[in-house]
Amino acid sequence: MKNKPVLSSRAEMRAIIFILALAVSIASFAYTVYLQNYTKSMKGTALSVDGTVNAVAFSHDGSLTYLGKRDNKVTALGDDGRIVWEFETAGPVLDMKTNGEYLYVSDDNRDIHILDHNGSLVTSIKVSYRPTTVAGSIDGTRILTGTTMSAMKNRFQLYNSSGEQIFSLDPRSTITDAFYINESQNGIYISRNARVVLVDSEGNEAASTNIEYYPVDSDFSQSDGILLVSDEGNNIFSYDAGLNKKWNLKMDQKVNAVGIDPSNKQIAIVTNEGDFILMDYEGQEITRINMTKEIRFIAVNPANGTIITVRGDNDLVRYDGSVLSNFSRNQTLLSIFRYMNVIFVILAAIAFINLFPALRNKIAGRILYVLKVIYRHKLSYILILPTVCLLLLFNYYPAVSGLFIAFTDYKPGIYMRWVGLKNFITMIENPYFWTGVGNMLLFLVTDILKALIPPVLFAELIVAMRSKAGQYWTRVALYLPGILPGVAGLLVWRDGILGHNGLVNSFLRLVGLGHLASPWLGMEQTAIWALIAIGFPFVGSYIIFYGALIGVPDSLFDAAKIDGCGWWKRILTIDIPLISPQIKYVFVVSFIGSVQNFSLVYLTTMGGPGHATYTPILELYYNMTKFQQYGVAAAMGVFLFIVIFGATLMNLRIRTAQDNM
Repeated sequence: MKNKPVLSSRAEMRAIIFILALAVSIASFAYTVYLQNYTKSMKGTALSVDGTVNAVAFSHDGSLTYLGKRDNKVTALGDDGRIVWEFETAGPVLDMKTNGEYLYVSDDNRDIHILDHNGSLVTSIKVSYRPTTVAGSIDGTRILTGTTMSAMKNRFQLYNSSGEQIFSLDPRSTITDAFYINESQNGIYISRNARVVLVDSEGNEAASTNIEYYPVDSDFSQSDGILLVSDEGNNIFSYDAGLNKKWNLKMDQKVNAVGIDPSNKQIAIVTNEGDFILMDYEGQEITRINMTKEIRFIAVNPANGTIITVRGDNDLVRYDGSVLSNFSRNQTLLSIFRYMNVIFVILAAIAFINLFPALRNKIAGRILYVLKVIYRHKLSYILILPTVCLLLLFNYYPAVSGLFIAFTDYKPGIYMRWVGLKNFITMIENPYFWTGVGNMLLFLVTDILKALIPPVLFAELIVAMRSKAGQYWTRVALYLPGILPGVAGLLVWRDGILGHNGLVNSFLRLVGLGHLASPWLGMEQTAIWALIAIGFPFVGSYIIFYGALIGVPDSLFDAAKIDGCGWWKRILTIDIPLISPQIKYVFVVSFIGSVQNFSLVYLTTMGGPGHATYTPILELYYNMTKFQQYGVAAAMGVFLFIVIFGATLMNLRIRTAQDNM
């Protein structure tokens, strides 16, 4: 009989080490799961919400929570989280505030609605620009709003409940928030240029002050007359209702959101690192709790101090304050064990490989061989290393990370969670995105036609000129407008040519057709065609075609002329085939430029009026900046990449096929 194999003492020791490492890893993961589940149980009461939440407000008695959504809806939730009533708006809700019995709602259709706390419409008014922020008086007779049409056109306006404008001020920057002061009937606005301004009921500036950086968030307490403003420099400023500064505080972390709790006389702050901080009215810290890095903004119920947090995926959680005290200990342990898990897994993997000496020696030999090769050619690797690092950092990393982000719910510096195809489904279900796709296709066709037909004709006409001096000065005249910066050129077209008193309307009035003068960029029927007309007469890339045409041998032109070939026929049968490489190049560049053209729409119409000039790249920008939906924005970026890559690949295949003929 054969003896059974007996493990050596070294093999037994390796097996014991592996079993111990595996057991420790399993125990560590099990305790981590326990901590995660226990932490989740302390995260307040989750509120079930469909759609993206843009704003949160509360009823005067604190019994209702109002949610302003991107899907054209205001939803009121009761204390049990159930829907009490809903109100349909004509566009995505931009901002909401309550004052007394009234709820003020602004939407992307340039409407401001006043609702009572039963959800009944009291009145609606139409404003001139997009009302990005809104506030109102306690009696429902005055409406304050900060509106914007473009980066250069912003207004701070006061209306009565009939829609009559009482005053309109130009803050020279986008207004980020506005508040109505009941006691003095004054208004306060905070603008993007770091100004905080107090305006009286007649529209006169009563006081103003400056914060240090761009504003991030703000809140105002009617009962205590306290204004709180945070900026991008991690500063928090506290003012009274007359804009007299009470104190300012430099935080050690980026501040995401601030709120005032008048019922408990305290201030709530959420930082980028996930710290939830409570302070008193003098800026003294009461407690600091490290929560998960998921909070995008907060809203404090002034009636009872309940805090609503809106997370990146628009999950709403209600805290009553009692569950916050146990976060710190569990979060510390959870952070420690997450790092320990990685260490234990690595140790278990090493112990497993050590069980098999042959495998261990093979892996060690391969690693040693690679290190020897690198050392042997160390100078070459050292010289090429900076270039490779820069390529990886500035070219490949943004592209790959953007692709990965498209499958996650991502907030920079806060968190990243895998959601699979959810962002792509959201993109497909987004009506604004598909409206933009339709506009993009129209821009695409017209941009390609503008990039090919007029420049080729201009190049042909210059070549056909007999005078060399005439050719030279014509090229100079066509080139000079290109010196003007692109942004400046767009502003000239927007205000100087297509504006209300622009060149087009002035000419129509001059020739007696003043009744045809229109706000070309302000009407849904004409806005997109006005954008298409920008750049007329579309000289564009004529210099590329001119350079290609002068490279064509004169003998071909002479032979065509002898054969009786006319000018038009020569262009179609000789010139265009010979300059086809340049045509394909301009086609690809124009295709990519048209799909990615953001400045044309943003600096002129910002997608309006309504959604007449929306494009996917603009919706991508809004999802990233206004709605903080980086994953959805990345999904839209992947879609545009596929469109551009597909067109480029098709062009290369056609060119390869022609070259092989």
